[in-house]
Amino acid sequence: MRRINVTFVLASALLAPALLTSTLHAQIISVYATLSPVHVSNVPSGVIIANGGFQTQTASFWAPGIGGGVTLNFLHLGPATLGFDFRGSTKPGTVGADTALVGIKLGFHPPVIHLKPYIQGSAGYLATRSHFAGFDPPPDPTVTNKYVAYEVLGGLDYSLVHFVDLRLVEVGVGRGILTGPNFGGSPNATLFTVNTGVVVHF
Repeated sequence: MRRINVTFVLASALLAPALLTSTLHAQIISVYATLSPVHVSNVPSGVIIANGGFQTQTASFWAPGIGGGVTLNFLHLGPATLGFDFRGSTKPGTVGADTALVGIKLGFHPPVIHLKPYIQGSAGYLATRSHFAGFDPPPDPTVTNKYVAYEVLGGLDYSLVHFVDLRLVEVGVGRGILTGPNFGGSPNATLFTVNTGVVVHF
């Protein structure tokens, strides 16, 4: 038992400086800005009369907007980092989409190479706007839909310097669950994003 205790104490003494150095140099906060094209499909855009009844019209479109967010890294374990991610994007206009999501991000920074892959899962809010399609157009020909949304994302950053990364690509897929009036049973929306941008670490 005494040998085990001595070994543990010696190992702790050797590892403590390395762990302390890693903690002191850990990048706790990451702030990023992105170009954020969002593609949404199955978005309700109006109602028509067909086959003796009402039929929901849906739209699919790209909404090339801008986005950004903050990642708060709370766990550093070797090359892996776990953090909370808060993000949003917007594309104003009649045809557009807005997102606001929060999630968990797992990132990797392998030694030597400059590439930093990551994956994350997020949930939150999605709003879409599209042109009205149907009979009896309203005074405002814009159809707005609001969703509870979730998205799974994966990306690859490239380290330019110690505190700045280039977000080479980030791809996400998800769903939007329609809230409020649903035009008589409209399908849930599908969400696809492709992002690129710059990340600054603090």
